[in-house]
Amino acid sequence: MVCHSTGFPQLRLLVLHHLHYVEKWTVEKGAMPNLSHLEIRSCESLGMIPQGLRFIEPLKELVIDKMPVDFGSRILEVDGRKGDDFDKICHIPTVTITGEGELGPAENFNSIYFSLG
Repeated sequence: MVCHSTGFPQLRLLVLHHLHYVEKWTVEKGAMPNLSHLEIRSCESLGMIPQGLRFIEPLKELVIDKMPVDFGSRILEVDGRKGDDFDKICHIPTVTITGEGELGPAENFNSIYFSLG
């Protein structure tokens, strides 16, 4: 799935839900320049956060729900070690990770919330 550089100029809210077969999502620099809220829910095959999210400065909230454990661990900072995708989302003031099942045991990820703002 690709969001091209001129794509969705007025979009403010995006929910990706049950996109079971999407393995890669590319967001080109300049795409979705007004996006302020993003939710990624139950997209089990999605391997990582797209590089282009780092360029969407208005993005204020990211919700990740019912995603595989590996996906969630890529954005977290644990014991001083940043996940591989942490730098892609560190500009987002509010990041919420919730879910059960695919995400792993509830004690690991049932409700993780952090605010950078």
